[in-house]
Amino acid sequence: MLKLLILCTVFAGALSCGHSTTVQNATTPSSMFATPLPKPNIQSQSLTNEQIVDLCNRLKEIQIVPPKGDRGMDSTFDSFMEAGDKILPCLIDRVVGTDNVGPPNPIAPGYAGIQETNGDVAFFVLLYLKNVTADQFLPEGLQDDYKEEGVYTYYKYVRNPENRKKIQAILRERFQIGIVMN
Repeated sequence: MLKLLILCTVFAGALSCGHSTTVQNATTPSSMFATPLPKPNIQSQSLTNEQIVDLCNRLKEIQIVPPKGDRGMDSTFDSFMEAGDKILPCLIDRVVGTDNVGPPNPIAPGYAGIQETNGDVAFFVLLYLKNVTADQFLPEGLQDDYKEEGVYTYYKYVRNPENRKKIQAILRERFQIGIVMN
């Protein structure tokens, strides 16, 4: 038997609680219990276009999108945060991705019936990078749903791939970025 620690965070971010659940016949991936990693050596001012493309291609390597965007839990996530606005065009290009990647944070409870995609990872990294919330990119008609259901509203909305394109268009307009990568 394996004891997994499931962390929950209250929306306000002020309170955290832990509880354990027993899981049988499970293996423990090294990324499941993240230990802080050394800060990556990325200076956003000195990134070349080649380094930006390389980092963009590493989006699939993100194992943990930390709660509240905290750093020190996933070195690839940290690299994206360190790259700053230079990586923004990449993230916006990738929000339409529908390849399943599994939950970016394996110790956080997921949403029933939701499979994380590379587009979701790009979207949430972008949210932390720009310090914005998902509801700002959803149609006005979903604002009340978001107030009640939180980020689950986003997941329901992007089940339709066309809605991912709508979010991408809003992101491009908001951050005034054209198409730069494929």
